[in-house]
Order: sequence, then C-alpha cells, then structure tokens
Amino acid sequence: MTRRQWAAALCGLFALILALSGLMVMAHLGHSCLGEDCPLCAALSHWELLRRLGALAALVCLALSGATASKTVQALRQAPRISFSLVSLRVKLSN
Repeated sequence: MTRRQWAAALCGLFALILALSGLMVMAHLGHSCLGEDCPLCAALSHWELLRRLGALAALVCLALSGATASKTVQALRQAPRISFSLVSLRVKLSN
C-alpha cells in the first residue's frame, strides 16, 4: 500500500467515525435516561472517546507527514544545483 492509499484510508476512517458519532448523537439526543447504568449513555460516551481518539490519530499523522515533508524540503535545498545547457551536455552546434 502506498502512502497516498494509507492517507486516503485514514481520512476515510476519520470521516466515517465523525459521521457515525454525529448520527448516533442526533438519533438519541433527547432519550430518557434510565439512571446510572444507562447503556445508551455508555454508548454515547464510547462514541465520543472514539471520535477524540480519531482526532488525535489525525493530528499525529499530520505531524508525522509534516516532519517528513520538512526533511524532504531541507534535503532538496541542500542538494547541489544542476543546470543543463547545450554546452554542459556537449552538444555540437554546427551549420
């Protein structure tokens, strides 16, 4: 799997988590709580935790990709400049 495919899979997973958590909260917004051991409140709490972990994973991936990109840019800046011209390629110009 390439980096682009991994990034697309992570973005898709994050979007799915956000969508499902939003739907879960909207579907049960005004539920009548059964008390301390309410299974719906526990499920909503788990969805909120999953959403926060997904956001944390997205931030970590963003930081890692930023670090990789900055290393690549720095390496390209330090690379020697190569310019190609007809003279450097030793092209014979004759009529």
